[in-house]
Formats: sequence, structure tokens, C-alpha cells
Amino acid sequence: MTDYFQEIVLERLNFFSSEQGYIRNSFSKQFENINKLLKARSEYCKSQTGDYASKSVPCDALAPYRAEYKYSSLNLYGNTEAPLFKKKRIDELNISNINEYIARDHSIKWAPRFKLNKVISGHKGWVRSIAVDPSNNFFVSGSSDKLIKFWDINSGILKLTLTGHIAAVRKVLLSERHPFLFSCSEDKTMKCWDLEQNRIVRNYARHSSGIYCLDIHPRLDIVATGSRDGSVVLWDIRTRESIHLFKNHKAAVSSILMQSVEPQLISGSYDRTIRTWDIVAGKSRDILTRHIKPIRALAKHPIHYSFLSAGADCIKIWEGEDSTYLRDLSSSQSIINTITIKSQENNSIVLAGCDNGQLHFWDYETGTLYDTIQSSIQPGSVEAENSILDCKFDRTESVLITGECDKTIKIWNLKSAELI
Repeated sequence: MTDYFQEIVLERLNFFSSEQGYIRNSFSKQFENINKLLKARSEYCKSQTGDYASKSVPCDALAPYRAEYKYSSLNLYGNTEAPLFKKKRIDELNISNINEYIARDHSIKWAPRFKLNKVISGHKGWVRSIAVDPSNNFFVSGSSDKLIKFWDINSGILKLTLTGHIAAVRKVLLSERHPFLFSCSEDKTMKCWDLEQNRIVRNYARHSSGIYCLDIHPRLDIVATGSRDGSVVLWDIRTRESIHLFKNHKAAVSSILMQSVEPQLISGSYDRTIRTWDIVAGKSRDILTRHIKPIRALAKHPIHYSFLSAGADCIKIWEGEDSTYLRDLSSSQSIINTITIKSQENNSIVLAGCDNGQLHFWDYETGTLYDTIQSSIQPGSVEAENSILDCKFDRTESVLITGECDKTIKIWNLKSAELI
């Protein structure tokens, strides 16, 4: 049991100079550097424990950045008779014959663990959407019972109930820049609520079927909605006029993203495609077709220039203006309903809420599924209602809120951050 499984994840290699610090090397030398480092690391591992094999990295001349991402996770394997593999880490390794290069370990060191703190009952239908107040004082829930409720984020006490929709509420979203709450419903409308007066100030209607999703632009006064009719509508918040109507999807639009960089509008659909949109020209930019099952959720990374898409079977990561495919997260073997991202200083955590009541946690950088929590249905509910429909972190990212099919909201607190 002297040999161990060793996983080493390399960051982009940088030229090191004691005077100048880290300076990014050109892509043309990137792969040569990786191979040099792997050879040296392999020799190092041989001298330490057992016979390790390293793999070389071919240079993709046409798209070097793709190859860089493709081979960013590099595994070194050793022969072992141990029934369980044990990870070993080398945080930094300087090799004497190439001491101008340095590798850093990006594997998970501290992984957050959550435990159930309280269960809130108040809705009479499925809790489909959660939104957290920017000041972190309260959160909002939207339900199939047509109601929107406001809850104290610390005590879980009900503060306010809004009525106005005549069918199930599918999505609620709080504006970061205005005292507004937006909600969309299966009644084919989106509503804007003034939170200073607690009343509806604007109605938006153009879809021919229920509205499943919405998102607000972070800088502009526009909001996008996606509907069961397969259309995406871009709205002017102030005038209530529709700016663009996109009808390219062939099935219901399940999720919408808006961001301040291109592509500024992204939509995911049950037709198994993701589309990016030019909101100025009013036309489709790209069609992403790597999913083989319906798209159920999208989430943008709060720091990286990337977003995630969840099909019924897997989560994919896309990056940049052209939405270049990067990688899949390891399979959870569950049907995914919702995803969100917890951004930390050293690493990010991807969370998925699933149809079987499970919460799955991945490390964003390595794609490692490191934790699974089972949410239990409440007394009086049937097994089919053991499903998580939405999940959100509070602004401190130490509290997790889930909306579930058993008509409850569950509050999960950060239990610990454990070394893995």
C-alpha cells in the first residue's frame, strides 16, 4: 500500500521570474511546457512512490485554447493493491531542470457541507422558485398555489403574501437595481411588483402559453421571458413594450440567462438546444446542440466568463463570447431540475437539485462530485413529490434555500468545510 492514486490538476502554466512574477506564456509554447513538466513530475513520482505513468498532450494548432482546457486535468496512476484509493497532494513542485515553470494543485481542499436547519410550510402547492433579497434580509417564494410569499431569511417567519396571478407562479426574481419583483406564471403574463407599495405596477403579455422563466439584464432596463410556446420575448421594463420576439425554439423554453457581456441573452429549451441571441440585431447567434436530453436549467458563473447548462442527464460548461464547450461535470445519475453556483475564493461549487430529492455538489474546477444530500419528503406527501424544483444560496453563501414538490421550503446551514 505504498503506491497511491494521485490526481493533479494543472492551472495554465506561466513563465516565472523572481523579478517579474508570473507572466502568461504564449499558447505556442503551452503544450511543450506541459509535456516537460509532466516528464519531470513523472520522474519525481518514480523517485517517491512506485512507477507512475504520465500522458503527453498533443498540440491543437487550430484551437490551442480548446486543447488547453481539454488536457487541463492530468491524472497520474500507480499500481496499488489497496481497496481504497487515497489522494496525495503536491501544492507546489519546482523541478530543478525546468525551474522556470511551476504547477499548482487545484483539487478541492475545503468542501462545504450543509445540514438541514428548518422546514417551512406555508404554500399549498409546489414551491417552484426562490429569490434572495440583495440586502439578505428576506427571500421570496413562488408556488403552484398562485401565491408569492416573503419570508424572513433568519427566522423563516412569513412577512408578506402577494396575490395577482391566476395560475401557477413559475419564476420570481428580485431586481438588483430597482425596488421591483418580477414574476411569471402559467397565466401567460409577467408582472412587475413595486416592493415599496407591495402592488403590481406593470403587466407584460405577449406569449400564447404559460411563461416558464425570466431574467433581468444586469445593466439595462430590459427583461427576457421564455414560454411553453417556444418563444423568447425581450421587454422594455419601463414602457412594457416588447423589443424582440424570438420564435426559433421548437419546444418549451425552460431557462433564460441575461448578462452584460456577449452573448447577452441565452435560452435553453426542451428541444435539447441552447441558443444565444444578438439583442441589438434581434437574431440568433449560435445554436449549441451537445445535449441529448431536454435542457432544464441554466446558470452563469459569477466570476468566470462561463455558464452551465443542465439537461436531464448531465451538466455542461460553456465559455466565452462564442460559448465554447469546455467539459461535462461527472454524472449524478439523477434527473436535474435546477442548478446554482457557490463562488469561493479558491474554488467554486456547483449545486444541482434533482427529481429524486437529492442535492449534488461538484467542484467547478475539477468536475468532481464530492457530496450528495437526500432531502426527505414531509408527512402527508407522496413519494412522487420528493423533488427539488429550485435552490438558491443566500448572499453570504452559508445558507442554502430549496423549494420542493412537497409544498415546503427547506433551509440548510453550512455545517462545516471539510478537508477532502
